[in-house]
Amino acid sequence: MKVIDVGCAETFTCFVLDYGEVYMAGKGVFEKPTEDDVETFSTPYPVLLELEVRQVFCGANHVICLDFYGKCYSLGSGDDG
Repeated sequence: MKVIDVGCAETFTCFVLDYGEVYMAGKGVFEKPTEDDVETFSTPYPVLLELEVRQVFCGANHVICLDFYGKCYSLGSGDDG
């Protein structure tokens, strides 16, 4: 398992592994693993397991992912559309 890309925001960090999985660590307000979690995660947890991501770009409340096929995906708070 090798990290091929890292994206950082003020409160969280994303890691892309060589086989395309995305992991996150940090404050779990918008990028929470479950609906009830709003705490800080120092151990990275998996997200987007069904995609083969190669790059991540992080903003204050969102993440943009680019997969191996050139498709772009976004996730985040959803407050502004």
